[in-house]
Amino acid sequence: MRSLVSRLHSSLIALALVALGPIASAQTPAYTIDNVSTPSLLSNPPFTMGFAFNVQAPITVYSLGIFDGDQDGLISSYEVGLFDPVGTLIASVTVPSGNGAILVNQFRYVDLIAPVVLLPGNNYTLGALYLDGVDPVLFPGEAIGFVTHPSIQFVESRFASGGTLAHPTSSISTLPGYLGPNMLLERGAGGGVVPEPGAVALMISLGGAGLLALRRRVRK
Repeated sequence: MRSLVSRLHSSLIALALVALGPIASAQTPAYTIDNVSTPSLLSNPPFTMGFAFNVQAPITVYSLGIFDGDQDGLISSYEVGLFDPVGTLIASVTVPSGNGAILVNQFRYVDLIAPVVLLPGNNYTLGALYLDGVDPVLFPGEAIGFVTHPSIQFVESRFASGGTLAHPTSSISTLPGYLGPNMLLERGAGGGVVPEPGAVALMISLGGAGLLALRRRVRK
């Protein structure tokens, strides 16, 4: 009987840690802003517009998205791409027009086929292809309350002319701008976020409470 109780104790703790999975894997944007609308529209498309950023700690990218400031749906669809330090396209999605793509804050996202790990000490570039000027874009200096993920450091705004998604290399400002594209990501090369100690203690204590109740029943 004692062996059975011991096995149940281990099972309860394992279940508690599994239950922590959703808490530990919450995806967060590469950056957040307070803008909900902007008067700026691209007047001379087409352009790939975005920004370069430096990775401070390993992160995993799960989704790419585009700014939908008023959150009522996109007029056009957009190719969004992630480029490695040498300019190779390593991930891309097409965010459809309308409101079918998932909305997180003021951005609409589409999941990648497979997550992509970004390594620290490297500069990557995120860009979105604007074939027309029907949806708003934030130009350098227009972003309000711009805050990046702790593992990302903004480098500069970038653009490239042309009607196909391209690695944007031209820049006229180090101010946050051409937003534009965004990412949903998690911290850590394995894609996990370390759970808070309080959450771990809570789940394990719940497992312990279940074990105590079981022991009382066995004794009776």
